[in-house]
Amino acid sequence: MAASATPKLYDAQRKLGHDWLILLLTLALLVIAPAAVLAAGAVLAIKFADRLPADWFELLLGRNSFLAWLLPAVFVLTIALGIIAPLMVWMERRILSLMQSRLGPNRVGPFGLFQPLADTLKLISKEDITPATASKFIFRLAPCLVLFPALAVWVVIPMGPIVTAAGGQAVALFQMSDLSVGILYVFAISSLGVLGIVLGGWASGSKYPLLGSLRSTNQMLSYEVPLGLSVLGVLMLAGSLQPGEIVRAQHESGWWYCFPQLPGFLIFLVAGIAETNRVPFDLAEAEAELTAGFHTEYSGFRFAAFFMAEYLNMWAMSCMATLLFLGGWLLPAQDFLLAHLGLGGHSMTVAILQAFAFIVKAFGFMFVYVWIRSTIPRYRYDQLMNLGWKLLIPLSLWNLVWTAFAAKFGFPVGLAVAAVLGFPLYAFLDRHANPAGRAAASRS
Repeated sequence: MAASATPKLYDAQRKLGHDWLILLLTLALLVIAPAAVLAAGAVLAIKFADRLPADWFELLLGRNSFLAWLLPAVFVLTIALGIIAPLMVWMERRILSLMQSRLGPNRVGPFGLFQPLADTLKLISKEDITPATASKFIFRLAPCLVLFPALAVWVVIPMGPIVTAAGGQAVALFQMSDLSVGILYVFAISSLGVLGIVLGGWASGSKYPLLGSLRSTNQMLSYEVPLGLSVLGVLMLAGSLQPGEIVRAQHESGWWYCFPQLPGFLIFLVAGIAETNRVPFDLAEAEAELTAGFHTEYSGFRFAAFFMAEYLNMWAMSCMATLLFLGGWLLPAQDFLLAHLGLGGHSMTVAILQAFAFIVKAFGFMFVYVWIRSTIPRYRYDQLMNLGWKLLIPLSLWNLVWTAFAAKFGFPVGLAVAAVLGFPLYAFLDRHANPAGRAAASRS
């Protein structure tokens, strides 16, 4: 029976797992279809520009302050809860199956698109079990403490430019609040998520969740340091903690900060993966060692809350990387592109195109998360700590010093300082962060 079923399964994998048509249709669903809708909207806006005022939407916002407040909230919450988390669950399973020659979700809806909905209904209907040895109040509170910071950071993350309404009123259509210390707010709120993980593991009354929560605490504290240091270079170049001002500074400078801040960009990516407890840094929930880590005793929707928070944190980290290093909502060669498309007088159409560009960039980072998961095995715990303290922190300090000289005296001076400091840094890393270097030093 098993022998006869094996060729059929192999044929199904060969037809579905290696079928480039399915991959192309998936990409079309995620990228080409939304782009076509936006392009059609832009064409219609240009065609009927003589019948409507160029600032018709801005006039509507300027006359209705409640609408100007409601639309950003609806946009952000819809993107967060209704699109990102379910779409990323399906997208991750689908991409992993294509990379690993598996079937993936393909039965519930076309291409398995309704699988996240089926999983949600299943988790809601499952029995909610609380262990007898658990601290019940804290056990039930912990998922909320993890999910709340993941949602709260969305308040200040802009996914598009500010639209100028009638009378010169600035409306943050794609952002709920434009704080002057928005970057500081994001790092402060996101660091609170570890409290829910620690309390959830401790309150479970079991040794494996407790070990997983302790691992998560050490990991997040270790990688918040290089994560914060990698951002300081961008803040010095932009001269602001406001996300919108950082994007405008990249526009005025003529280049995205991923080029002058390439070391900081790479450090931010690695530390961001560790901060979100993703492979290869998911030591807090290593199933081979800790069963499922800090959420071992959770079931039902409380179990789903931890994973919803994980995907929302991944999206928030992708948005931050887009804002800080990839120009935010700026289009490639934006001024040249808008001039040749003739969209200079249609600010709302341009804002929608820029918001779409922001979402595409952020989804690019989400794809990197999935790609890394399917490629790199999990680190050992000592390797995780060595990478954070002995490699990323020295590199982020080196990047901070030469960026400070570049911001004050110009990039030639900054590059000279980077080269001078690079030699002792290399010697330090070779001796302390490289096992072969340590062995050679001990023999000498």
